[in-house]
Amino acid sequence: MSALKKIGQSFDLRRKIKFATWNVMTLSSTGYQVALVHELARFKLLFAGITEARIPSSGQYSVEDALLLHSGGDHHVNGVALIAQ
Repeated sequence: MSALKKIGQSFDLRRKIKFATWNVMTLSSTGYQVALVHELARFKLLFAGITEARIPSSGQYSVEDALLLHSGGDHHVNGVALIAQ
């Protein structure tokens, strides 16, 4: 029962899970996705919501050990992403 809290004690997910949002301006150029994954690891973030990702189309793939989910338009103009380590 060491991992579980006793009844009556509070459980604060903010101490266990780090989630962030980030406006990166683009992830479509070479190396930007890998650099972002390294920065998230440096800050010990598990999840990040990304605005202005500018990755065309929609899909998912791995970047090093992270999962990148993205949704964008037909051009390198719009798009959002979620990165999970």
